[in-house]
Amino acid sequence: MVRKAKRKLEFVCILALVTVIAAFTSGEIPKEGDVREAEARELWEKLYKKGTDYIYLGKPERAVEPLSEAAKIAVNFPAGDRYLAETYDDLAQAYFRMKEYQKAEAAQGKAVAALVLAEGPDARDLSIFVERFGFATHQSINPEGFPAYTLVGTHTPYDGERFERERETLIVRYRDRGDLQAVEFLESL
Repeated sequence: MVRKAKRKLEFVCILALVTVIAAFTSGEIPKEGDVREAEARELWEKLYKKGTDYIYLGKPERAVEPLSEAAKIAVNFPAGDRYLAETYDDLAQAYFRMKEYQKAEAAQGKAVAALVLAEGPDARDLSIFVERFGFATHQSINPEGFPAYTLVGTHTPYDGERFERERETLIVRYRDRGDLQAVEFLESL
């Protein structure tokens, strides 16, 4: 009887091991980095929503902290992610409504730079972000003629591997467009 129970236990253990190996090789079990990124995105989303809710409720001073914390999280997202740009865009709106124009200008410049780096010169919403940069700086800026890539040199909110990968992709995009002035500027960074 003991021998039969032992064999049954061995069979169950082998079956469990085979199941775990199959799950790992099929990709069904998330990797540790995937779990951390998913948790970070979830936290970013909560903070971002809290901050934007405060803006829409007319309490921009209460929006700054959660949006600033959301930006600290989004800066670590992979290259090509636009969440950081979105976060800085809303943070700039909060500062602008509080009449803290220098902070609004800095945040909106970071929003434009992050968006250009993440999605390139044809990014959706780029003209809106550039127009808001004009408002923040109290300038009338034509979004179609404004060289948004220049803000990459002055307002980029991060550096390191993400910046290098996005900068290289951006150089290729501008080279494909034939904009050698942009290519030269971006290569000089």
